[in-house]
Amino acid sequence: MTEAHNACCHPSGTAAGHHGAGKASTDMMDAVDRRLLDIIQTGFPIEPRPYAVLGETLGITECEALARVRALRERKVIRRLGANFDSWKLGFRSTLCPPRCPMTASTPSWPRSTGT
Repeated sequence: MTEAHNACCHPSGTAAGHHGAGKASTDMMDAVDRRLLDIIQTGFPIEPRPYAVLGETLGITECEALARVRALRERKVIRRLGANFDSWKLGFRSTLCPPRCPMTASTPSWPRSTGT
Protein backbone atom coordinates (compact mmCIF):
# COMPACT_ATOMS: atom_id res chain seq x y z
CA MET A 1 0.00 0.00 0.00
CA THR A 2 1.22 3.48 -0.77
CA GLU A 3 1.42 6.34 1.70
CA ALA A 4 -1.25 8.22 -0.29
CA HIS A 5 -3.53 5.17 -0.12
CA ASN A 6 -3.07 4.90 3.64
CA ALA A 7 -3.73 8.61 4.14
CA CYS A 8 -6.97 8.45 2.15
CA CYS A 9 -8.35 5.04 3.09
CA HIS A 10 -7.08 4.87 6.66
CA PRO A 11 -7.33 8.43 8.00
CA SER A 12 -6.60 9.20 11.61
CA GLY A 13 -9.56 11.59 11.69
CA THR A 14 -12.85 11.42 9.87
CA ALA A 15 -14.18 11.89 6.36
CA ALA A 16 -15.59 15.31 7.28
CA GLY A 17 -13.82 16.96 4.37
CA HIS A 18 -16.03 15.31 1.72
CA HIS A 19 -18.44 17.98 0.47
CA GLY A 20 -20.58 18.88 3.46
CA ALA A 21 -20.03 15.89 5.72
CA GLY A 22 -21.83 16.33 9.00
CA LYS A 23 -25.02 17.52 7.31
CA ALA A 24 -27.90 15.11 7.91
CA SER A 25 -29.79 15.73 4.66
CA THR A 26 -29.27 14.50 1.12
CA ASP A 27 -29.25 17.93 -0.52
CA MET A 28 -25.43 17.89 -0.76
CA MET A 29 -25.34 14.57 -2.63
CA ASP A 30 -24.06 14.55 -6.19
CA ALA A 31 -24.76 12.03 -8.96
CA VAL A 32 -21.85 9.82 -7.89
CA ASP A 33 -23.17 9.65 -4.29
CA ARG A 34 -26.61 8.68 -5.58
CA ARG A 35 -25.19 5.95 -7.84
CA LEU A 36 -23.01 4.74 -4.95
CA LEU A 37 -26.06 4.43 -2.70
CA ASP A 38 -27.95 2.57 -5.40
CA ILE A 39 -25.12 0.05 -5.83
CA ILE A 40 -24.71 -0.41 -2.07
CA GLN A 41 -28.43 -1.14 -1.68
CA THR A 42 -28.83 -3.43 -4.67
CA GLY A 43 -25.54 -5.20 -5.28
CA PHE A 44 -22.65 -4.46 -2.93
CA PRO A 45 -19.62 -6.28 -4.38
CA ILE A 46 -18.58 -9.33 -2.40
CA GLU A 47 -14.90 -9.01 -3.24
CA PRO A 48 -11.63 -8.79 -1.28
CA ARG A 49 -11.54 -5.04 -2.09
CA PRO A 50 -15.16 -3.98 -2.59
CA TYR A 51 -14.38 -0.25 -2.59
CA ALA A 52 -11.94 -0.75 -5.47
CA VAL A 53 -14.77 -2.43 -7.42
CA LEU A 54 -17.17 0.38 -6.48
CA GLY A 55 -14.59 2.96 -7.53
CA GLU A 56 -13.98 1.27 -10.87
CA THR A 57 -17.73 1.05 -11.52
CA LEU A 58 -18.21 4.73 -10.65
CA GLY A 59 -15.08 6.07 -12.33
CA ILE A 60 -13.46 7.16 -9.07
CA THR A 61 -10.61 5.79 -6.96
CA GLU A 62 -10.98 3.17 -4.26
CA CYS A 63 -10.08 5.82 -1.68
CA GLU A 64 -12.73 8.22 -2.94
CA ALA A 65 -15.38 5.49 -2.85
CA LEU A 66 -14.49 4.71 0.76
CA ALA A 67 -14.33 8.40 1.69
CA ARG A 68 -17.76 8.98 0.17
CA VAL A 69 -19.27 6.06 2.11
CA ARG A 70 -17.69 7.36 5.33
CA ALA A 71 -19.04 10.86 4.67
CA LEU A 72 -22.54 9.51 3.94
CA ARG A 73 -22.42 7.55 7.20
CA GLU A 74 -21.29 10.60 9.16
CA ARG A 75 -24.13 12.62 7.61
CA LYS A 76 -26.55 9.83 8.64
CA VAL A 77 -27.57 9.22 5.03
CA ILE A 78 -26.30 5.66 5.53
CA ARG A 79 -27.39 4.37 8.94
CA ARG A 80 -26.26 0.78 8.59
CA LEU A 81 -24.05 -1.10 6.18
CA GLY A 82 -24.61 -4.83 6.36
CA ALA A 83 -26.22 -7.84 4.79
CA ASN A 84 -29.89 -8.78 4.90
CA PHE A 85 -30.47 -12.50 4.76
CA ASP A 86 -33.56 -14.40 3.69
CA SER A 87 -33.88 -16.54 6.81
CA TRP A 88 -36.44 -18.84 5.13
CA LYS A 89 -33.99 -19.71 2.33
CA LEU A 90 -31.31 -20.36 4.95
CA GLY A 91 -33.58 -22.90 6.62
CA PHE A 92 -34.52 -20.87 9.70
CA ARG A 93 -38.11 -21.15 10.82
CA SER A 94 -39.81 -19.00 13.41
CA THR A 95 -43.25 -18.34 14.70
CA LEU A 96 -44.58 -15.23 16.35
CA CYS A 97 -47.21 -16.09 18.91
CA PRO A 98 -48.55 -14.07 21.83
CA PRO A 99 -48.47 -15.76 25.22
CA ARG A 100 -51.41 -15.68 27.60
CA CYS A 101 -50.06 -14.88 31.05
CA PRO A 102 -51.93 -14.55 34.29
CA MET A 103 -52.07 -11.03 35.63
CA THR A 104 -50.35 -10.58 38.97
CA ALA A 105 -49.64 -7.70 41.31
CA SER A 106 -46.23 -7.30 39.65
CA THR A 107 -47.66 -7.14 36.11
CA PRO A 108 -47.24 -3.69 34.52
CA SER A 109 -50.44 -1.71 34.23
CA TRP A 110 -50.90 -1.96 30.48
CA PRO A 111 -54.41 -2.40 29.06
CA ARG A 112 -55.83 -5.70 30.20
CA SER A 113 -57.82 -8.02 28.00
CA THR A 114 -61.55 -7.95 28.63
CA GLY A 115 -61.76 -11.66 27.79
CA THR A 116 -63.97 -11.16 24.75
